[in-house]
Amino acid sequence: VVEIIREEHFYSRANAGIYKSMLEMIGSKKPIDLITLTDHMERKNILEDCGGFIYIADISRNTPSSTNVLSYCSTVIDRWNGRQIAAACYSALDCVKGGQDYQQTRKSLYSDLEGLFQVKGENNIADAEMLCNDFTDELERIIARTGDLTGWSTGDIHIDNATGGLMPGDYIGLAARSGGGKTTKAMNILTHFALNDRRCLFFSMEMKRQKAMMKICSDVGNVPFNMLKNGDLDDYQWAGVGDAMGKMRDTKLHIDDSSGLSIDDIERKARQLKAKYGELDLIVVDYLQRIKINSSNMYQELTNASNRLKDLFMELNCAGIVLAQLKKNSTGFPNASDLRETGAIENDSDLLIFLHTDSQDLKPHAGMLTAEIFNKVRFGETGVKMLNNELGFQRFTCSDDTYTEQEDSKF
Repeated sequence: VVEIIREEHFYSRANAGIYKSMLEMIGSKKPIDLITLTDHMERKNILEDCGGFIYIADISRNTPSSTNVLSYCSTVIDRWNGRQIAAACYSALDCVKGGQDYQQTRKSLYSDLEGLFQVKGENNIADAEMLCNDFTDELERIIARTGDLTGWSTGDIHIDNATGGLMPGDYIGLAARSGGGKTTKAMNILTHFALNDRRCLFFSMEMKRQKAMMKICSDVGNVPFNMLKNGDLDDYQWAGVGDAMGKMRDTKLHIDDSSGLSIDDIERKARQLKAKYGELDLIVVDYLQRIKINSSNMYQELTNASNRLKDLFMELNCAGIVLAQLKKNSTGFPNASDLRETGAIENDSDLLIFLHTDSQDLKPHAGMLTAEIFNKVRFGETGVKMLNNELGFQRFTCSDDTYTEQEDSKF
């Protein structure tokens, strides 16, 4: 609700005051109920001005189910919009009756109603002055940066060199065959972001959060993943687990392991997290074809989901990594035509990476190199880099090797 409703949306000053008090309590991470709310308002000397304890108790007692809360929000917004339109029209009518210039009246009317014409997350059209000011601010941010990157480091020097670091609004597509290492690679970037004090949200639709944390613990604590799975740890490895959990406990990492999320669910949860903390730097969606589709037209629905994810990253001013599977019958170096059930990720992404291992089963194995194929780089060059497989510790690391196709490769 806090993402949708503002204090000024309420017609009743009492309701506006109550809502403002609730927002203050949310900001202070205090629980809200009848007692805590009225106590908060009484200490600020506004309880009686907002109807007193009896009025708030009556609201609490007569509130219907919270199931339809979004519909109630829509009603509040619709009534507020109506009042805004009426007020603007009355103001314009007074101007006309007062003999004010028609062009000025029309300009004033549009200015009063401009906010109502905006779609959620949409910015005003920037004029020349705003464009120059925004560009100057961005240039100053780049000059004042520390290090060589203009954006956020991913922990992967290949990606960082290709992009200059991730920027808010960037859409990174990461695709591989089933078992090709795309989740591990995405989680390596996710962990790097989290350890650098950035707020991250991971939608893990085919792996429970405990398993995800096990993979992170293996990577950060340098503990063999198989031993973590079996619980067969010596004192040294237990120390590694404790060190990893100590580091991760202080991060801003969030994992949602709900299965069958729709694109509406993903949008709603991401916006709620951004509204709650006022920041969100990275969203990882694992993976595109797992998003719940309520239609038989899979291609069109996944295309729509990819488009909306791009809009979401732009709206929330965060970077996004969207994983995708390749077709099961694809062989050799993958390309965009191998994307399963949708090619929209190629169009929407700013950076599209494929992972490919020249193994018999096309899956990464310890001691082998995996090709990191930069199929699309919106502001850079495409190419192929190599990754070391350290899958025993659930990670890839960058290699200085260059890719050379094997002469005896059937691919």
